[in-house]
Amino acid sequence: MAPVTAVVVVVLLTLLTQIGGLVMLVVWGLARIVLPRTMGAWRRAPINALLFVVLYAALSVLLVPPLAALGGRVPLPCRAQPERTFAAGSLLLCALNRHYVVPDLVVLLSELSGQIRPRFPGNDHAVPGCEFPVPERVSAVAASVARRWPQA
Repeated sequence: MAPVTAVVVVVLLTLLTQIGGLVMLVVWGLARIVLPRTMGAWRRAPINALLFVVLYAALSVLLVPPLAALGGRVPLPCRAQPERTFAAGSLLLCALNRHYVVPDLVVLLSELSGQIRPRFPGNDHAVPGCEFPVPERVSAVAASVARRWPQA
């Protein structure tokens, strides 16, 4: 893969999923070690894709939740449940690890859904936008950079 394409792939995956770029770098490193160099690119690509999906899923389940907890984030449920009639806006948000919020928002959503449930029984409430599992410090730095960015 051309270096420019590799950089673009890693940056896009990082922007989209936060851990995807790192996972892709690990996958490429493992592929260089494990797969024979004589194997063609068309045979390597599906193996790399499968390895990416497996490693991304494993890290999403095993590593991201503890890191999110360190950053003060908790995951919203991916599907509404009887005791919680709210969920992330789509399953794609959950797959991309973009369903993390601060605990105060979960409390607020629980209270609001409890008030709305008697008036509109059977309705589930989708939360359209959530956050990455990043620590507050990183979010504060990004916000300060955004404030300094020149407006068009």
